[in-house]
Amino acid sequence: MNKSKISLYSVLGRMIGRLRAWNRRRQAIRALQALPDYLLRDIGIEQHEIMEGVALHDSACPQSQTQPRSRHQPGSAKIESLPITPRIKDAA
Repeated sequence: MNKSKISLYSVLGRMIGRLRAWNRRRQAIRALQALPDYLLRDIGIEQHEIMEGVALHDSACPQSQTQPRSRHQPGSAKIESLPITPRIKDAA
């Protein structure tokens, strides 16, 4: 194999990886936006924090971009892996 083919495969691999990461973010956002507000509060986020939370998770967990994904039904994005920290409100 010559160097140009290796480079092409490398570029294609990165593009596919980025498309997969984009799709995972899109699915996570869609799944979270479908939840009612009371369930979002249970996991410690609000509607306006969904996009930021998914983006933070993606940048904090770069290894998730390279792990193979198991097959699942469309629309059933897995959201249990999002690192959500509960909010503690002062009792005052």
